Amino acid sequence: MTELLIDIGNSRSKWASWHAGRLGAISSGDLDALLQCPPPARAWVSCVGHPEQLARLVAAWPACQLQLARSELAAAGVINGYRDPSRLGVDRWLALLAARCLSRAPQLVVDAGTAITLDLLDEFGQHKGGWIAPGFGLLRHSLTQGTAAVRPAGEGDDGGFGRDTAAAVNGGCAAMLVGVVDEALQRASRLLGSRLPLRVVVSGGDGPLLAAARSDWRRVDNLVLRGLAVVAAGHS
Repeated sequence: MTELLIDIGNSRSKWASWHAGRLGAISSGDLDALLQCPPPARAWVSCVGHPEQLARLVAAWPACQLQLARSELAAAGVINGYRDPSRLGVDRWLALLAARCLSRAPQLVVDAGTAITLDLLDEFGQHKGGWIAPGFGLLRHSLTQGTAAVRPAGEGDDGGFGRDTAAAVNGGCAAMLVGVVDEALQRASRLLGSRLPLRVVVSGGDGPLLAAARSDWRRVDNLVLRGLAVVAAGHS
């Protein structure tokens, strides 16, 4: 059976084939690009984007068995830490499943996309809760839209203190992203104590920015698709 794993995000979609327990090559783009693919027999879908995107997918592939991933109380060794487990964003849930499959160590799972999400997972697979904050692009946009004089031209250099406005904005926004991970890491370490070293896993479009900031933060791309693969494997 031809199967596809699909991650419909806020800014773009990603998809990959799923066959015999193996994740295929990953593609990305808008929904129109996805719909150019031949309809699969079955697709596992994570959707945090606009609901109409999912509706378009259903309408375009009427013969496809669409399996919509949802956050659960527990799965694949992970226990949902939300008071109402169904309210945890499915992208965060899938990222936790993927991280747990990669390691049984306590982990701070960071997905830096349109928003940056940070979720703490202890060594027993218990989700301890998390944070949500604006991602790099949203920080930059809110700064330029909320001020009269900050109008950066170009992308600038986010590697240090800026000597033009674009570099100053990018450097400040990048530092805020790194800072929220650092703060979450300190609080997580105090919460869990010193039983085991706490690892940081970063993913998402701004994952490379975070991984470059700290040599011990591990970059793992496409955590949501990897989590979908965990779900699909559990139903194969």
